[in-house]
Amino acid sequence: MNFGFNIQYRNTCNQCKSTKFSSDNQNSSSHSKILDVPLPFETQNKPEVNLKKVIKDMFRVTQVKDYHCETCNKKGLTMKRQSSMIRFPNVMIFSFQIKLCESDALNRTPVSISNQLRVCGKDYQLRSIIYHEGSDENVNGHYSCNCLVQCKSTFTKRGRGKQHWKWFYFDDGELEPITSEEATENDKVKKGCSLLFYQYMNVKNLEN
Repeated sequence: MNFGFNIQYRNTCNQCKSTKFSSDNQNSSSHSKILDVPLPFETQNKPEVNLKKVIKDMFRVTQVKDYHCETCNKKGLTMKRQSSMIRFPNVMIFSFQIKLCESDALNRTPVSISNQLRVCGKDYQLRSIIYHEGSDENVNGHYSCNCLVQCKSTFTKRGRGKQHWKWFYFDDGELEPITSEEATENDKVKKGCSLLFYQYMNVKNLEN
């Protein structure tokens, strides 16, 4: 299973319009496996983080100040940066940094979890959610998982099998079937979301 991806940056000087490309991984044989997602603090105007919007913003065009253009041979310029994914994984992992810096407290800003997600033109289907409950990450806390599982085919009288997908709740040795709404819309899941796993596949074949 391929988990690796590469992100490329297109940097264009606003003065001379020259363009250079850079990557998070300069070695073409290396790649990242987890995409860190910024999780802002909860505010009155933004009570929830919309995952689709966050991903879209991560790949939008931005303006960068104090740029040193080698073509112009000048410092203190501005440039336009466009990021894009140039290598796509079969399974994409998103990590939410829920621990606050220099504190044991956790950021409980709710995340609006999408069952389907488009990343740089590629469609992905949600397969698993790992979420945290408790007051801190280490001592007074616990991780659980909701996972979309491909179950054994059910057969009709004519002997035809049908692919069946079902959400399950995993907590240590406990296993319990749940609905799609319970898997993604539950308040404790949205506030404790830590890792999301999305699979690149034909989403039309998934049935809850």
